[in-house]
Amino acid sequence: MTAGEVIATGRRSRSTDGGVAYFVYANGHYPAAALTESVAFLQNRGLRIAGLIERNKEPSRHSHCDMELEDIATGRRISIAEDRGQAATACRLDLSGLALAYAAVKANFAAADLVVVSKFGKTEAEGGGLRGLVAEAMEAQVPVLVGLPERCLSAWMDFAGEYGRPLQLNGAALYRWLAA
Repeated sequence: MTAGEVIATGRRSRSTDGGVAYFVYANGHYPAAALTESVAFLQNRGLRIAGLIERNKEPSRHSHCDMELEDIATGRRISIAEDRGQAATACRLDLSGLALAYAAVKANFAAADLVVVSKFGKTEAEGGGLRGLVAEAMEAQVPVLVGLPERCLSAWMDFAGEYGRPLQLNGAALYRWLAA
């Protein structure tokens, strides 16, 4: 079932916004530290969080593009950047790594109080990546938090429609939203 189908059937999560919140950030400025702090705030209050936080490692001498996703539930880091060598001029997403990360979150989200989808980026805007994870969380009626680079806001609105609430990325705001 897609997010659109979940919305069309009228199924709701725990709040009037379809159980979906999102935070928007400036293109190229992923807020890993703020997301990590927000997740820790919720975990310190006993909430179970499943999901992913994007981590960018220092470039190695073999590659200038080392992106990983950290599984919040386990701390495991999964590489999502193809190693294209030092001569490469751009990064390319490793879809097999992304699929591993998706499966890791899916294995933990049934018992979660919140699912965090680190980014609704270009791949998700085109219908792939972690987009299905948002729909599956909605279908399972588990609240979901999604990160949005500014350039993908329009694609997000096309996907989510009127559902979803923009929130500031801080633990207290997320906690109040989850408690509503």
